[in-house]
Amino acid sequence: VILNTHGTLADYRAHYADLPPERFVAIRNHFDPALVAAGSHPGFDRFTLLFLGRFARFQHADVLLRALAELRRRGVGEDDLQLVVTGDFPDSNWTLARGLGVQRMVRLHPHVPYREIGAVMAAADVLVALVQPGVTQRVASKLYDYLGAERPVIAVADNPEVGALLAETGAGVLVAHGDPQALAERVLAELAAGRQRTVPRKPAGVTSPEAAAALALLLDQVAHARLQ
Repeated sequence: VILNTHGTLADYRAHYADLPPERFVAIRNHFDPALVAAGSHPGFDRFTLLFLGRFARFQHADVLLRALAELRRRGVGEDDLQLVVTGDFPDSNWTLARGLGVQRMVRLHPHVPYREIGAVMAAADVLVALVQPGVTQRVASKLYDYLGAERPVIAVADNPEVGALLAETGAGVLVAHGDPQALAERVLAELAAGRQRTVPRKPAGVTSPEAAAALALLLDQVAHARLQ
């Protein structure tokens, strides 16, 4: 049984305690920068937080919008910073943004085909990932694409594995869903560090060649066992 997060691996081993634990393995998702290098981008005219993807039923922008409101309270306005979203931004999010007075800090970007996301990530200043509140098994798939970029990452999630993954790669930091002030503090630190900051990644076994090799080894072991 192949799972794609270590948290899920632990949960499966606990739930199926009557089976040998080695029956369950984890191979994390992965990234390949060459796969997303087909696009181009003119650049952004101000400090940009990029949310690559869309907000939907279980993916709400509340914590990001409340962090923008906190930044605005501290004197950071739409001329200084913007949140760029490349996908759907439901009416409920616009209603909250208007209520918080930050609607002009949010910019919708045309859809970016997957093969072209490398350029828009490079044009941004901070890459923002989001996992649903309270979820401890899932790691957002876009986070792995972020790991293949060079911009700092801020992940908003309640899953400690997300924080561990960011620490292992050196890509960025984890902020809890219930703490928009902490998110605002982190954004302020990035603002102070300047635009287009490069954050070199450390190896952590999440490149596509590494994942392919791990899967091939596992399949070879299974096939060999069945042939005996």
